[in-house]
Amino acid sequence: MSELLREYAEFMILALGVGGMLLFIQRDLAAMYSRIRLRRSLKDRQLPVKAGGRFSRNIYMMLNSLPYFFLSPRAFVNVWKAESAFCFLAGLGIGGPAAAVVLAAAGAGLPLLYISMKYRSQKEKISAEGTALISSVITEYRMSGGNMEEALSRTGTRKNELPFTSPLTASLLLRLRQSRTDEEAATAAEDFSEAIGKDWARLLAVNIRMAYSTGRDVSSGLEELQKQMREAEMLAEERRQANTESVRMTVFMIPAALVITMALAVGQMGMSLRELIAAQLGDSTAFMLITAAAALFAFNLAAV
Repeated sequence: MSELLREYAEFMILALGVGGMLLFIQRDLAAMYSRIRLRRSLKDRQLPVKAGGRFSRNIYMMLNSLPYFFLSPRAFVNVWKAESAFCFLAGLGIGGPAAAVVLAAAGAGLPLLYISMKYRSQKEKISAEGTALISSVITEYRMSGGNMEEALSRTGTRKNELPFTSPLTASLLLRLRQSRTDEEAATAAEDFSEAIGKDWARLLAVNIRMAYSTGRDVSSGLEELQKQMREAEMLAEERRQANTESVRMTVFMIPAALVITMALAVGQMGMSLRELIAAQLGDSTAFMLITAAAALFAFNLAAV
């Protein structure tokens, strides 16, 4: 009976690992299938095709938004693929296919979790400057007599007040000046909003592009956006206070539960600490479950 349960657990872990990996690359597989279909038709070859799936584009977008990251997007993707393959081969040698899938999923997920956490941390810092950025744009827009180009130029120089958003504003102004068509201006505004990654940035980018391209007065739109931002900050502060308990439970209680469980195993079962560690790391099933638990703990820590 125990052997049957063990085989069932290994099968479920293998299925979950394969399913998770397919979820990671489903967009890339769909994009690859679309490109193969397009190559079969001479007429369709003339259509523009975007390289890579949504997953790849999100990776490049996050890394391009991290100016101080030590790897370029292409180098990170290559290192990530090599590291995932190494984890798969290591797991295959340690405990068979099930351990290989679990280790590969953990090895592939943890680097993505790292850059996702850095990206989210930067978005939170940028979001904290949202109200100040909008207020600066409104103030400079009024002082310049409705000249959005001048307003962006002055806002882009406020690096002391806006250390994270002023470089993005200066970059947006540079790309708007270099744009020759409305499509290029729209792309610059869209990249600006994606670099910030917030809904208010999209609305701000639309107002900036409209004022820059057409000269239309957008004072009322910016003021309404500023009002909504202040209300959103109040709600975010309430959610942050309510989420404090779950963060503490994840950070402190789960490791404490692990330590207590190990202490009970040593004290009540008569095992030494060395025997317990050897039993946990020496057995392939136990090692696989520990790896899965560590990965779930890391994902849970990032989620809260």
